Amino acid sequence: MKIILNKIQLKIIYKLFNKNRWGDGHMLDTDVRKGFPSGIGDKIEASLNDLVRSQILLKLIKSRETHYSLNKNQMKGILRIIGWYNDHLALLKNEQWTAEIEIDIEDH
Repeated sequence: MKIILNKIQLKIIYKLFNKNRWGDGHMLDTDVRKGFPSGIGDKIEASLNDLVRSQILLKLIKSRETHYSLNKNQMKGILRIIGWYNDHLALLKNEQWTAEIEIDIEDH
């Protein structure tokens, strides 16, 4: 199975993975958004919504604040995305934030 993600989504997944935010270990929305250019807030919002829709991320509203975490049930695919991200980090530096990238997340 292949999945299409943009650079924003890859960075979000990597950030949550790097901070070990799986399931109940969620991260506040404002912290997820840190480190991105200020002019792409709407694209970050759309990327987060797409990741929640595809069940890669879980969204939790707690005390009127939005939190995100990686979906433990999608761990195998997420780990493949992280592997791809690590292998292609240099390539991604030249990509636009909204560039679509196709990643194979199945066993071969």
